[in-house]
Amino acid sequence: MNFDSERFEENFGCMFADWPILTLNDICLKEKGSVMDAATFKTIFPEFSATADATITFFITVGEGLLSVERWDDQLEYGLALFTAHHVAIANKDSIAATAGASPGAVSGVITSKSVDKVSVSYEGTLGSYEGAGFWNQTNYGVRFYQLARMVGAG
Repeated sequence: MNFDSERFEENFGCMFADWPILTLNDICLKEKGSVMDAATFKTIFPEFSATADATITFFITVGEGLLSVERWDDQLEYGLALFTAHHVAIANKDSIAATAGASPGAVSGVITSKSVDKVSVSYEGTLGSYEGAGFWNQTNYGVRFYQLARMVGAG
């Protein structure tokens, strides 16, 4: 059987000479288009309905470049939604901080104790988080993404 470079180009949308630099992500996303759009994301997570589509689309695009179709398979849409939600939640937090005159992008740990007058509240900072997950522990979306990524990575 002979290799047909024209048929390859027709099927995959690129020349065979370019093949070594392409990934399955490139091929699948070229064939199907984006895995999700802002409207689909907002259907999955309606709590982000007030967030600009451009912000959501930006993080969807970043996630599509980082999450492997080969690895994530049928969990790609859910993983991408969690990845995006985590980043959008942090971006929204930074936007609120900037509006309030605080420093956007500041990294802070989980508050475990707060006192005002005679009222004091403490929170267990390790519940619902993963040791070593760092950045992903900053939102519940990140924690869920991290858990899913560990399961997908184990497969």
